[in-house]
Amino acid sequence: MNQADKERFFSFLEVSENCWMWKGGVNSRGYGVFWAKGKSWRAHRVSYEIHEGEIPEGLIVRHKCDTPLCCNPKHLELGTHQDNAQDRMVRNRGASGSRNGSAFLTEKDVAEIRDLANCGLFTQATIGFKYGVKQAIVSKIKLRQNWK
Repeated sequence: MNQADKERFFSFLEVSENCWMWKGGVNSRGYGVFWAKGKSWRAHRVSYEIHEGEIPEGLIVRHKCDTPLCCNPKHLELGTHQDNAQDRMVRNRGASGSRNGSAFLTEKDVAEIRDLANCGLFTQATIGFKYGVKQAIVSKIKLRQNWK
């Protein structure tokens, strides 16, 4: 990356003692994007490369601060996709349960479905109709294959 691109990159940052927040364009997943060399780059990756050097193939740049718009090199580290998935689980950041964008059941609904399915008074199809889901979903919830 040439000096002009680096200067332009830094013009999009709001630098503070903590996170260096990206103020430029953002992609659909909430990460900063920077255009250089006719291509879109994730801003945190650009920051890492400017400050630390090239990112080895097969590794990703992870945020220690869990802030997708942060470009502070002290908050960035290399790792694998597996490391990142482990971080999500440990830090409870995953899109599970009602935080999943495609979910329309709540944790309360799932608890009620399990109670109704286990009491033996209603068929799974009847329970599914009440909650607007198919019988197969009720079965998977009961067996803890969905909403574990």
